[in-house]
Amino acid sequence: MQKNLKTYFIILLLALSFLSLPTNTLAQNEDKKNCTNQTIAAVDPTLPVAVTKDEYQEYQQIVAQSCSKTMIEQGLAFIEKAPNSQMCFPLYQNLVTAAIRLNDYDQAFVLGRKALTTYPEHMLVLTQLATIASNQALRGDTKYFIEGEGFARQALDLLKANKMPSGYLDTDWNPYKNNLLADVYQSLGIFALLNGCSLDSARALTSATELNPNQPYTYFLLAKAQVQLYRNGERSPINSFINTTKFASLSEQIVDTYAKACVMTEEEKYIPLRKAIDYDIEMLSKAFPNIKSYLAQSIETIRNEANATLAKPAQ
Repeated sequence: MQKNLKTYFIILLLALSFLSLPTNTLAQNEDKKNCTNQTIAAVDPTLPVAVTKDEYQEYQQIVAQSCSKTMIEQGLAFIEKAPNSQMCFPLYQNLVTAAIRLNDYDQAFVLGRKALTTYPEHMLVLTQLATIASNQALRGDTKYFIEGEGFARQALDLLKANKMPSGYLDTDWNPYKNNLLADVYQSLGIFALLNGCSLDSARALTSATELNPNQPYTYFLLAKAQVQLYRNGERSPINSFINTTKFASLSEQIVDTYAKACVMTEEEKYIPLRKAIDYDIEMLSKAFPNIKSYLAQSIETIRNEANATLAKPAQ
């Protein structure tokens, strides 16, 4: 069953390879060509204090590179020259991000492992590597599966212990922490699903949607975990690791999850994901002929609730 489930995922998700990884920890833009010494926006002012002004300015120049390859080369030279600099901590995260922009996940893991040798509790890098590993596993590349799952669990423990990384203030860290937790729970949900642990997967993915309710990809994965549980004989709704559920049954929960995924994928950029969702619904309708009508009702309810929220006057 695990093998069949994995094969099913790979077939559907290969079509979704255009989808970006979670936005809070991983890069989104493709690397630019002919990019030697190009610079971009200013550096985050909450970064750690450097030992010297020159050291900080050099760090700024490195992370402002729009060319990912140049950033990595210069960043590694900086770390080699000043391994005890406080700037190495945030620099490692930038270098892993640069490798992701190059779609060079092998290099991202090399850089990430290097970072964790010096900073074993670098939860930002741990989350990045866990996200890479889980997304690659969905595409059939499982070389980082075991390592990535371990990184996800380490990151979760650190986030639950509220160990704020260097360079953040409480006001900045708390909302960012929730996004990181959502990423970690999504990764754990993917690992559990591909391991055939549908209940753990559904709980983790539900937690991810509660922490970051704006990711249609997470709802798509959650629906698949819920359907697998239903096929295995489960009928009770699934709680997350954070909250208790409001649903009367698992079937009601499944319809709501697919409805949210449908509402969130109406834009043109989500066409491949929407096709995968529609395929799932078509397959389910063969076993449950009424699911399309229930789904339409649920979609209408979600839209009405959203419109009601928008219509409320500002407090």
